[in-house]
Amino acid sequence: MLRIRDFLVSKEDCIHAVVAYTPDPDEGIPTTLRYIPDEDGERSHCATGMRYRKENDSTVHIVDMDDIEEVLMPSERLDGAVERYPPLEYITACLEDYGVHRNNMGVTGSILCGLEDPAASDIDFVVYGGDWFVAREAVMSAKRLGDYGIMDINLDMWERIYRKRTPELDFWEFLLHEVRKGNRGMVDNVYFDLLYARDWDEMDSLRNWRGVPDGIETISAIVVDDTFSFDNPAVYEVEHDQIDYVLSFTHTYAGQAVIGEMIEARGMVEHLEDGTSILVVGTSREAHGEWIRSRTLIDESDGEVVRCLRKE
Repeated sequence: MLRIRDFLVSKEDCIHAVVAYTPDPDEGIPTTLRYIPDEDGERSHCATGMRYRKENDSTVHIVDMDDIEEVLMPSERLDGAVERYPPLEYITACLEDYGVHRNNMGVTGSILCGLEDPAASDIDFVVYGGDWFVAREAVMSAKRLGDYGIMDINLDMWERIYRKRTPELDFWEFLLHEVRKGNRGMVDNVYFDLLYARDWDEMDSLRNWRGVPDGIETISAIVVDDTFSFDNPAVYEVEHDQIDYVLSFTHTYAGQAVIGEMIEARGMVEHLEDGTSILVVGTSREAHGEWIRSRTLIDESDGEVVRCLRKE
């Protein structure tokens, strides 16, 4: 039983990120390779001292069940991570006080793997299922009130995030969408991101999104369901004469629009076996030439968020 945001360690000590929910053990586990043992690597494991180098390749690798040495689950490793990385305690305290059960939260990325840089690692904080939305409200409230040491992201950090993401949106358009999402912040001068993953009782609605490609298109459509818009892939059911769903496989466009909004999206059209047609954004890691933007948000915004950040 594996989910996205989980990691696994192979018998060769390579560390992989799981990229699919409840994969079929007979077919192997779809992953991306994230860390490779390297005596000259820049990361040192907190427990073993083994050195690793980070990989940024988005190629999907299939790991056989027999090759798995260890599974790293975010919720099971949170307590140990808090002891090593104190800024995590502020986030967990905030979320627990707002009613998020500790079993429904965890940490992923380099901290989950024990390969964090104490001076530089960002926090990839996972919350499962409906508790994610409670967690986002908790973080937004804490930033507004100045509680738990949680603060808004300053303009310099937003520019760093933008450069890392390299989206097709211009910076201020990117910022307008991101600030509304409310799932990013700073704590103890460390950047953190709340990441969504499905709870076990939400697995029944999973679909196989593999389809037959049919060319790049740009569409405008109304969002009619955004339930899993923060998932991976982010899913937007839309009202359109040809496309049924817009999917994003890049985190940049998760949570990009809400029900009732008009979106403009560019990506690869694919047709599924059941007759469903989808538009896939993020056919490459950088999603060059692909995007999702909320035309409604852009057209209705009075620019207040942008003006306030520009003043900083």
